[in-house]
Amino acid sequence: MTTSALAKVKAAIAAVKPELDPLVVTPHARLVKDLGIDSLKLAELSLALEDVFEHPIHLGEVLADAEDPAEMTVADLAARLDAGS
Repeated sequence: MTTSALAKVKAAIAAVKPELDPLVVTPHARLVKDLGIDSLKLAELSLALEDVFEHPIHLGEVLADAEDPAEMTVADLAARLDAGS
């Protein structure tokens, strides 16, 4: 995973959850359990990720491939998106 991918994921999260303290959005923060990203926010996050990565992101497929989507961290997501680009 590149630092660029991590920064892009953090930027997309900030866009859909602006109320989150940026210090909470760490590489080890879990999207659902720690950051409170629910199904509606996941849809918004998918669009925000497309904006920052500048290509289509199929977040549903990325999450479906995860062993436990509720445990996916910011770093996990960045690594998966970085590997797919």
